[in-house]
Amino acid sequence: MDNVADVERAEALATDVAVEQPQAIASLSEEAVAAQEVMAELAEDNLRLQHMNIALEKFLGLVDAATEPDKLLAAIPHVPPKDLERLSQTLVSKLKSFILTKHVELVQGFEIDARLAELSEMVEEADARIAKGLKPESEELKDAWRPHITAEQVVLARQIPGQRDEIERLEAQLRELQEDNTKQMEILKATEAERKAQLSHTRLALRNLDQTVRAMNIDAETEKRIRETTDALLAEIGPRG
Repeated sequence: MDNVADVERAEALATDVAVEQPQAIASLSEEAVAAQEVMAELAEDNLRLQHMNIALEKFLGLVDAATEPDKLLAAIPHVPPKDLERLSQTLVSKLKSFILTKHVELVQGFEIDARLAELSEMVEEADARIAKGLKPESEELKDAWRPHITAEQVVLARQIPGQRDEIERLEAQLRELQEDNTKQMEILKATEAERKAQLSHTRLALRNLDQTVRAMNIDAETEKRIRETTDALLAEIGPRG
């Protein structure tokens, strides 16, 4: 029952925020007060963000309710009441200031206000389509401009610009590698053609040498040594092309 009473008291505090606000602001840090002003400005035309702010106010109301002097006294009875009141004010002030400043940092850092505004637009559009009595699989419920797009593609759509830049960078690197490979292949082909030409020239020279040896009137031993040398050279340069 105490928890229910706490919730009711917190809701009443959030409802009467216009009356209680001056006292609450006085106990907050300058950063927290500035954060409240920023959140109020961001939520000016954003109903969902307004609801988020109201929920946060209710939560802060629960913090106030949970740190009332009688409850703190019951939790830590050994602390003198005067010190307990000062401790309560310090604790609540720092805690609420921390929550408010971090809240606005998260909202701005993740552009939650813009995301909530987009969500509201999508919900309104979806409600308008459903109001026509269309079935979920109806073609009219699909994206009007890109009916082929999937839900997953919609979720990932925000990542596409960054991915496109990365893809273009990788494609440029790939083109450079392909151009370099083409040049290297041309060099290899030219080297292979030069090697074949040199081998052909060498074989021709050896054949001419063989014919010259046959035409010479030399002894059998010398001819044998010359032929063995020629055969060895031919074997070393490989089969004939």
